[in-house]
Amino acid sequence: MPHRIDQTSDLLARISPLSSSGGPRRQTVNYFQRADDLQQGKHPTAPRPFRTFKMGSTAFQLPRDPQLKKLSIDIASQQFDLPDLRPALAEYLRRISSNGIDLASVPIGGRRSASSGCNLPIDYIQVWTTMRIQLKQYHRPSDTAQPHTLLASPPSKEWPVGRYDTVVVNTDPSKKWPYSGLEGKQKVSIQAMFFY
Repeated sequence: MPHRIDQTSDLLARISPLSSSGGPRRQTVNYFQRADDLQQGKHPTAPRPFRTFKMGSTAFQLPRDPQLKKLSIDIASQQFDLPDLRPALAEYLRRISSNGIDLASVPIGGRRSASSGCNLPIDYIQVWTTMRIQLKQYHRPSDTAQPHTLLASPPSKEWPVGRYDTVVVNTDPSKKWPYSGLEGKQKVSIQAMFFY
């Protein structure tokens, strides 16, 4: 008597949707596990702030060193064509200094309360122009997918208008992909990854 399979989880447990085509396989890096290990103090000599972190079902990995180590905010704004960089940083710093605000639940975008010439407690920033991003697999949410590299390059001789990768970002914390589909999502162009 054949075994009846009536649930996706039963089917996935019995089949291998990918077949090996020979040769050595590259091990998938689990940035979620790395982020957990860093938070638990398993790597006490790791540089701070941590270059690997996660938010919900997305993990991020920055290179150890920024590509642009010391760039003034105004030059970065001009170089990456981000006219609202100064007010965006002011808004970010205001939010992280407020007690009890979970940055993961703060909406992306919207009106800025700071003016374009506002004062900031910093003059220079470090810029990462590449980062790795990893998601959980759709059908097996406990498994990680292959990480992908995102790139943000300002205009140059080779790239007159720059080169920016585009991603879909959840801007509504009440929506959870894949359950809510593309509701609460917004397509954005990654122009630069800024951290100081």
